[in-house]
Amino acid sequence: MGKTKVYVIGVGMTKFCKPGSRDWDYPDMVKEAVNLALDDCSLKYSDIEMATVSYLFGGTCCGQRALYELGLTGIPIFNVNNACASGSSGVFLCKQFIEGGNADCVLACGFEKMAPGSLDTQAGNNDDRVLPIDKHIQVIADTYGLFPAPMMAQMFGNAGKEHMEKYGKLIRTKREHFAKIAWKNHLHSVHNPNSQFTKEYTLDQVLNAKNIYDFMGLLECSPTSDGSAAAVICSERFLEQRSNLRPQAIEIVGSLAILRFNHFFL
Repeated sequence: MGKTKVYVIGVGMTKFCKPGSRDWDYPDMVKEAVNLALDDCSLKYSDIEMATVSYLFGGTCCGQRALYELGLTGIPIFNVNNACASGSSGVFLCKQFIEGGNADCVLACGFEKMAPGSLDTQAGNNDDRVLPIDKHIQVIADTYGLFPAPMMAQMFGNAGKEHMEKYGKLIRTKREHFAKIAWKNHLHSVHNPNSQFTKEYTLDQVLNAKNIYDFMGLLECSPTSDGSAAAVICSERFLEQRSNLRPQAIEIVGSLAILRFNHFFL
C-alpha cells in the first residue's frame, strides 16, 4: 500500500508591507491569512486537526498565541523556526502528519514581524551563546575573508561567487544571470497585489543599483517585511468526502527535506 496522497485545498495571504507601516501585530496578520485560506476552501477552523506556524523572529509559542485568535479547539500547534526554510519545513511536516495517518486536515501558516534594516539587526542580543551560523562564518572567512557588509549578503553573495568560479566555464554562469533572477522577480511583483513593492526594473537598473556586497546590488536583496500566509492541507480521504473541492485541490507530489553533509565544512 502506497502513501496517501496529500493536497493543498485552500490558501490565503496578507499584503506584505514595510515593518511598522501598518498598525497590526502577528496574531492579527495570522488571523487574516488563515481566514482567507479557510474561506478559499469553505472550511471552518474547527475542521483543522493540527497546525504548524513558521517564523524566525519571535519568542517561544508565538504560533499558539497567533492561532488563539481563530479559536481554542485543543489542536496541537507546532512552532517551526528553520531560517529561510521555515515555511517549507512547516508544509513538509504537515505532509508528514497526513501521510502518517495522524490527521486528515491540517494547517500550515507562517508570519514574520520584523524591524527595519538588515537581518543582522533583527536577532537581538545573544552574546552569551554560540551563533547557529558560526561554522558558516568560519568557512566564509577562510575562503573569501570577512567584510563590513551584512552577513547574509556575504553568505549568499559568496555562494554566487563560488558558483561562478566552479561553473563559469562549464555552464557559463555570469554576473548577469544573478541579476536576471532579481529582474524576473521584480517583474512578477507588478502582477501581485500582495507584494511589498510592485515596481518593475530594467536589467540595467538591477546591475547598476547601489552596491551592497561584492557583485550584489540593492535590488537583489530581499527587503524586511511584515506579513503572513497560510495553506490548508488534506488527505485523499478528506477530499473524497468533499468532492466540491476536487477541482481546486493541488497534490503535493514531492516535498524533500535535507541538510548538508560532513564535507560542507571541511
